[in-house]
Formats: sequence, structure tokens, C-alpha cells
Amino acid sequence: MNKQDRCDTLVEQAIRDPMKMYGVPDNVLKDERLRESDKKVILESWALDQQRLLESTEENMTPSPKAKNSPEEMLRDIQAAARSLH
Repeated sequence: MNKQDRCDTLVEQAIRDPMKMYGVPDNVLKDERLRESDKKVILESWALDQQRLLESTEENMTPSPKAKNSPEEMLRDIQAAARSLH
């Protein structure tokens, strides 16, 4: 497996479960294995996940027990991390 294939696999895993891989959005930014475009994709996907979580929470569904922050706080952190890439 070459370096690009490993990076693509890493990105795919991060998109599936960014919370598990990185814990907080700043850790995505610090991952030197990723290109800036990969970081943007991961953060955009994570933000979408958090928006869906917020919608489900509004419908009285419970948030993930893995989350250390509220969905609102996490979404703000993700958006701030994504803005820092621009």
C-alpha cells in the first residue's frame, strides 16, 4: 500500500467516525498525514453529523454518550476549525 492509499484509507475512516479518530476538531488540524483538502472533507462531514445530531436531539432523541461536549459546542468547534483552513 502506497502513501496515498494509506491517506485515502485514513480519510475514509475519519469520515465514518471522526469523534473516535480525533476526539476534537483541532486534532484533525494537527494531523500532518492529511492534506488540507482532506481536513476540509473530514470537518465538513463531521459538521453534517453534528447538525443531524442536533436535529435528532430536538426530536427528543438522546445524543451520543461518547460526546464530551454538547452537539452545539462541538458544531461550533468544528466550524471554527474549518474556518482556520481557509
